[in-house]
Amino acid sequence: MAGRCYNLESHGALHDAQFDSTGRWLATASSDGVIRIWSTATSQLVAELKGHRAQVLCLAWADGRFSSTLASGSSDGQVTIWRELQPGCWNSVHQMNVPGAANSIAFSSPDPALVLAVGSGDELGILTMLVRKETASGEQWQVKSITAHDGGVASLTWAPTCSPAVLASGPAIARAANALKMGAGHVRRLATCGADGCVHVWRSDIRGEHFTRESTIDDGVGGGCAPLVGSGMFRCVAWRPNMGLPGSHLAGSRDDGTVVLWAQDSLGLPWKNLAALTVPGDARRLTWAQGGTFLAVSVGDDHGMLFKESAGGEWVQFASVND
Repeated sequence: MAGRCYNLESHGALHDAQFDSTGRWLATASSDGVIRIWSTATSQLVAELKGHRAQVLCLAWADGRFSSTLASGSSDGQVTIWRELQPGCWNSVHQMNVPGAANSIAFSSPDPALVLAVGSGDELGILTMLVRKETASGEQWQVKSITAHDGGVASLTWAPTCSPAVLASGPAIARAANALKMGAGHVRRLATCGADGCVHVWRSDIRGEHFTRESTIDDGVGGGCAPLVGSGMFRCVAWRPNMGLPGSHLAGSRDDGTVVLWAQDSLGLPWKNLAALTVPGDARRLTWAQGGTFLAVSVGDDHGMLFKESAGGEWVQFASVND
């Protein structure tokens, strides 16, 4: 299938681009402060969402019954939740400000409650949760905040929602059963990285009401993994979709070109180093394929690399993309 082109040249620097879960729309965030919605069928611009006063840094789509809900975050800390109320008509349904820049945003799964996580670039590194509540008149968004990373939150990622018991088979059944006893089927998990050089895993009840820090992956103590060598700053974390995989897998990237993969066999067990990859430049962003079969790494301004796991468990590069 031939690729499609979208005319973005006249809108300033492109900071983020996200496809919705249905594959119908592409949302783009540019330095001119406007979010643009494009049809993936025609590559035509179908809507411009205006309301930010600063450059828009990040975007996130919800899925399921909220697949027409989009969140945006800008460099001045403004966070806006948009929704397509009727075909082609997008409106702001909620707006708030977080301290510092809104560096990273992501929606949780929609049930039983939709939660938007926002990572701030302020000195305290505030992690803000917006929890959607049904009301008689429509909806409200309750705000909860915790301190996450000194110097700012760089990236965040939600864990997949599939229960380990559903995915487990063979020897993994016992581990999955133990995970359920510890509440794995009744919690939500989120990973963050920040300017302090740490990767934290957070846990909350299933409704997103109460968040606590579960572990720090690379501290060599609670997280179980030895700290990484070097002084690179973490840029991104991405939780691997666990289609058919009973454990948890996380990827993290740093500006020194290090990409590391961690694994946790079951909830409550320590994380372990799975693989360490090196790319030629600043590893700015990570994206997993929908089924978790390969990992895309954005390197610098104009380079991309694709990695996959071989039959022997080795992670190897199989493709490269240059702008």
